[in-house]
Amino acid sequence: MDYREVLEKSVENKRYLESKYYEEFRKLILHHIQGRTLEIGCGDGAWTGLIKEESSKLISIDLAYGRIKRAKDKVKDGKVVFMVCDARQLPFRSNSFDTICAFEVIEHLPAYEDHTKFLSEVKRVLSRDGTFLVSTPNKLLFRIYCKILGEKHSTHFSEVNYLQFKFILNTHFTNTKIYGQFGWLSPFYKYKFIRKFHNLLSKFPPICKGLLAVCRK
Repeated sequence: MDYREVLEKSVENKRYLESKYYEEFRKLILHHIQGRTLEIGCGDGAWTGLIKEESSKLISIDLAYGRIKRAKDKVKDGKVVFMVCDARQLPFRSNSFDTICAFEVIEHLPAYEDHTKFLSEVKRVLSRDGTFLVSTPNKLLFRIYCKILGEKHSTHFSEVNYLQFKFILNTHFTNTKIYGQFGWLSPFYKYKFIRKFHNLLSKFPPICKGLLAVCRK
């Protein structure tokens, strides 16, 4: 079974990364989205509806046809252009987009060398003053979390830790800021003091389970 077939097979498992999963990142993400926007790895369309409200034009892509079909059914907006294509070979002209989003995508690439292909393509189609928003789980802490909860992520082929994430982004972009989402205490958010403690720990990305980077050329 090749890479694309594996992704299509994974469509059987719904992948709803609802915005509440990124509650600490949501305001930051929406603040940076503007103009012509490309959403890479739209999955089941969890973020597509929010992104389209902030952008003047939105193209949402995924390599799995099944995901695209789900995203279309979820969003149901003719103004959003959905396409099946590979993030490592984007079919767009250089400097085409003001904003590019790739939430939980890089760890799904089949091999670590594909990170360079992916980021090179993102940089190519991003406008000179554009913004690239990219998130990924912090490998070691995420693995511990999955072990505790018994979660399996069969299409996480190339996860990275904080230092690897920072290194590969700095290799392609001159201005990169990484934010963290501690992630371990979110089930107890109903307690105000827990939220404050969680927010404090989130200020230290290397110890966070979730990572979000804001990158510019």
